[in-house]
Amino acid sequence: MGAHYVVSDEPVPRVLDMVPESYAAYHAGKSAWGDVEGLNHRSIGIEIVNLDGNKHPYPAEQVELILALCDEIIRRHGISPVNVVAHSDIAPGRKIDPGALFPWRHLAEHGIGAWPLAVDVEEFLDYPVPDEDRSRRLLTAYGYRLEPGPQGLRVGIEAFQRHFRPHRVDGTMDIETSARLRALLRRYRPEITQATPAALRPSE
Repeated sequence: MGAHYVVSDEPVPRVLDMVPESYAAYHAGKSAWGDVEGLNHRSIGIEIVNLDGNKHPYPAEQVELILALCDEIIRRHGISPVNVVAHSDIAPGRKIDPGALFPWRHLAEHGIGAWPLAVDVEEFLDYPVPDEDRSRRLLTAYGYRLEPGPQGLRVGIEAFQRHFRPHRVDGTMDIETSARLRALLRRYRPEITQATPAALRPSE
């Protein structure tokens, strides 16, 4: 089976149990997040019915079901906010779901997943755009596994933007994208930023 759960769409959204959580579900394929490779055996997979989450919004009723389902799973397994991720996060360039219209910010406001603090983003807007090497290091520090070369970086930035800066997904590390990334590192990866404080400093 392709996922542990499926959240259906109209006319009446509902949660379908597909695979017991104690079994692997083959929803991720070739994937990585942080130091973990092959997420099929290390994750709970949820598929959400939507023709294209980059074009079609998610209905409110469906979002409420997703919130309730994720809340139960997170509580049961003690999953940290940074490990609530999209297929596009764990397989940049190969997967683009759940798409730029998925309401990550709304979910984070209800305790599901990560989102940067506005005050931190505002501070980091004064920092210059990091170069390619530093951009790669910042994305990797948060959890993204990138392929080598400029194309690998571009699709990694696109994946990050699709999750955390969805109003403009263009694969370019601009001021707003880098500010949100640095703000997320400060909030959720303090062990990295404390050990390597230069990670959040402006590029020299």
